[in-house]
Amino acid sequence: MIKKLPGFIRDEPLVVADEKGQIHCITIAVRESEAALKLAKVNVQAEYRRQGFNLAAMLEQLDSRMERGQFRNLED
Repeated sequence: MIKKLPGFIRDEPLVVADEKGQIHCITIAVRESEAALKLAKVNVQAEYRRQGFNLAAMLEQLDSRMERGQFRNLED
């Protein structure tokens, strides 16, 4: 779904297992602008509501946590 939203450029999911066997996943999602990012957030939340999807409940069930961040390209 997110790949079809306006302003999507690319995403890159990455994964690594640490020395304790814990799996760490990150996804780098690149959007063309701050406005495109804001619109994507609104659309994703609307889709979650439409589906009845509860991200917090899923993370709790999987005993997982999520940290979000926003970064800028060094070249910008």
